[in-house]
Amino acid sequence: MELKIIASTQLDSVADKNNFDYLAGISAGISNTASKLEELRTEDIEKTNRRIAVAKEEGDERFFKTSSFSIAIDGLPRILGFMLQHYPNIHIVDREGRYVNVKMSASQELIYNKWVEIFKNKIIKLYKSDYPAYFSDAKIKKLAHDNARYLTSVFATTDVIMTANYVDLNRFIAISQVIIAKADKTVFEDRLAVALDELVVKLKDLPYYDEELCMNYAGDNTSIFADNKRNEEYYADVYSSVYNSSWLYLDEALDLGGVEYKFNFDENDKSYYIPEILSDSPEFAELWLSDIKSLGDDYFPMATLLEIEERGTLDNFLDKLKSTKCTHTQLELNKRANDTLHKYEYALRLKVHPRAEDLIAFTHGSKCKCGYECKEECEFGLGVDETRRI
Repeated sequence: MELKIIASTQLDSVADKNNFDYLAGISAGISNTASKLEELRTEDIEKTNRRIAVAKEEGDERFFKTSSFSIAIDGLPRILGFMLQHYPNIHIVDREGRYVNVKMSASQELIYNKWVEIFKNKIIKLYKSDYPAYFSDAKIKKLAHDNARYLTSVFATTDVIMTANYVDLNRFIAISQVIIAKADKTVFEDRLAVALDELVVKLKDLPYYDEELCMNYAGDNTSIFADNKRNEEYYADVYSSVYNSSWLYLDEALDLGGVEYKFNFDENDKSYYIPEILSDSPEFAELWLSDIKSLGDDYFPMATLLEIEERGTLDNFLDKLKSTKCTHTQLELNKRANDTLHKYEYALRLKVHPRAEDLIAFTHGSKCKCGYECKEECEFGLGVDETRRI
């Protein structure tokens, strides 16, 4: 066995589209002829070009997936980041919410800052004296801002590094054009269509847009938007779970990878997530909802609740538990994982499934109580036994 690097990513090095096509032609030669790599690279270029043309005409995309690229996007609306993150073979790294300088009106910023202070005071009152080592001033500030992030808009912009292959860039363009064309022009869909159209125009300006690869798209189910038909919940070697959670939850969940998420959003029946630290204060919960509604009908805060469809394998879900069963995990993400865990574990026990014990092991609290060793103790008991409210 011999290994040889024939291409790699180098910062500030930009390959042209012809190079992508050429590598696809060479890959087709590896697949469809008996020629060795060295022979293919020295053959008559017309032979290579013919293989490229045939592959595009027949829609044989596997050869074009050998080339990828990375781009920096400055000012991408978060909702478009969700779409990119969800798409197979596209990977994005976006700025964490607490570091995003969100553009707000003066009134919106006033509401945001007010809630940062409310959350700080609630955290100090509930936890500071009992867990001083864990709740440092910096930790309290971070958690306050993390909760106030629910007040930012799903259309707020962030900075992204995106990596995609040659085929999936063009597939994403094609899918986006379908979404734009089908938009019913509700307030949300109108804003989405405008933002998505701007992104598509800029993606088409890249040297890797290919009309033929784009036209090969025949429709698939890779969109993050569900079809408004509620899927059946099912738990076995594979699973399907349906629940309500926020856009902020979806943002955090997509970063984990492995599991597939889609969502339905009824613009005419909006409801909002209320942070659990407000659960013992009806007056604060009422103020929270009142402030959210004051942001405007076209604002779409990250607290907006969606009907989310989650699908994957049992192993996918076990990997999710290893990432979410932790004191440091965003609370809504931790809670929803536990909700699904209890349904899944119960279903497998009823089936007398041979891997039910794999899930039962995670029902005792955070993963440090389920056989996993942490580098250091977090010194927050309510987090370890999963009764925290922050």
